[in-house]
Formats: sequence, C-alpha cells, structure tokens
Amino acid sequence: EQLDNTVLHKKKATLNLVDLAGSERQSHTKTAGERLQESIHINLSLTVLSRVIQTLSNAKQRNEYIPYRDSKLTHVLRDSLGGNSKTAVIVNLHPDMHHSSDTLFTLNFAAACRKIENRVHANEDLSGDTIMVNESETARLRAEMKSKEDETHSEMVKRLTEVEDELKLWKDSAILREKQLVETRLQRDFITAQLTCRPSG
Repeated sequence: EQLDNTVLHKKKATLNLVDLAGSERQSHTKTAGERLQESIHINLSLTVLSRVIQTLSNAKQRNEYIPYRDSKLTHVLRDSLGGNSKTAVIVNLHPDMHHSSDTLFTLNFAAACRKIENRVHANEDLSGDTIMVNESETARLRAEMKSKEDETHSEMVKRLTEVEDELKLWKDSAILREKQLVETRLQRDFITAQLTCRPSG
C-alpha cells in the first residue's frame, strides 16, 4: 500500500502452485475403488484443461468461448491461462519407449502452452483510490456550492437593499408630490375664495 496525498494505492498478487498429477490411464495404473474414482476426476479436469489450452493456443479460436468454468482446476487457473499473470509450465518426460505415447502427448501439451499469450499488467486495486478521490471531489464540490450559495445570497441581499432604497425614494418622492399637490390646492382655494369675496364694481 502507498498513500499519495489523498490517494491510496493498493497492489496485490496471487501465487498458484499446481501439480497436474500427469496422465492417469487406468490401463497403466491398474487402479480400482476410491483410487479409480479419484483418477476419473483427475482425468476430467485434465481434459477440460487441455481443451482450454488448445482453444487459447489457436489464434483463430481465442475470441471464442473459453470453458474455464467446466472444472474447478481451470476456474482457479483462469488468470494464469491467458489472463493477468506470469505463468511457468514445467513438464516431466520419461525416456523409456514404453511411455512414448505419454511423452508425445506431454510435448504437444507443452507446445500448446507456449502459444498462449498472457496480458500482464500491475494488479492495482483502484477501489480505494476511487473512494478517496470521490470523497475528496464531493467535499470540494460541496465547498464550491457553499461558496456559490454564500456569494449568491450576498448578491441577492445587495440587490434587495438596492430595490428597497429605490422604493423608499419613490415613496418619499410620492409623499413630497402629495404635499406639493395639497399646498397647490390650498393656494388655489384661497385665491378662489378671495376673488369670490371681493365686491364687484
């Protein structure tokens, strides 16, 4: 783990060590009972493994469905077979001609394994990064929103004050005009009364 400011980097790795147990031909091993059942399960897993490797080693079939889930073995080794992994395959051969067919099968198996291309890259967990970055971004956006709200509120208060001042001016002006109008009417009435009371002639 590495903490870089507010970003937490996590890298993880997995080590798989698998013994494939070799060919379990009943005609060679002469197994029976529980041992025979175990050999059957081993052969089924090896058959699926062979099918997966043959598909991955064939450039024309790489985009086809890969039966990883057809056995526990291939499911566990999914990353090791064409995935994000560095894989080493070690095969054992018997020099005796009696085992020539098994030796040939093993060599073909190894040749197919060599054709598989893994896509290796740093296995970095970004979940921690994403969470921390999102929290930081959320806090920043909230602070920015609060700042804009305060700024908007301040502008609205200022504008409201200006409108209230303008309204007060209009009211004061209206009151003054009303007073002037009243005074004008009083003067008119006074003059009219004087003219009415003056004797003719």
